[in-house]
Amino acid sequence: MQLYEKVLMNSGEIQRYISQLPPFAVEPYFQKLIVNEAQSNNEIEGIRSTKEELTNVLEHIRESKTASKKRFIGMMKLYKYIDQLEPFTKVEDFRKLYDDLVADEIPKDKQPDGQYFRAKSVSVYRNQGNY
Repeated sequence: MQLYEKVLMNSGEIQRYISQLPPFAVEPYFQKLIVNEAQSNNEIEGIRSTKEELTNVLEHIRESKTASKKRFIGMMKLYKYIDQLEPFTKVEDFRKLYDDLVADEIPKDKQPDGQYFRAKSVSVYRNQGNY
């Protein structure tokens, strides 16, 4: 509980400092945080990516022709626009988010095969492939 309280207090302090900065200074900072977070998550999941690759995707996220052909576009969209997501109120909301963000990046045979999720149980192992 004390750690949670400390996080909340630190978050408030960080927000106060950020609000004093001009927007041109804030945007690069948040983009760097997004790239670092995505890189860390990919590393945990065993997905090969570089910070350069993730930065490139983030910078071109609004260019739909270019972005739709890049890996990680869905993940970077989620990080960039997470504050604009509506709260989930039903199970279908999870599947809609998945479909909107990453379904185009995942081969059909690797996508969930149930109505909302996978029909059978799955296990997560360290990934040794390029995917």
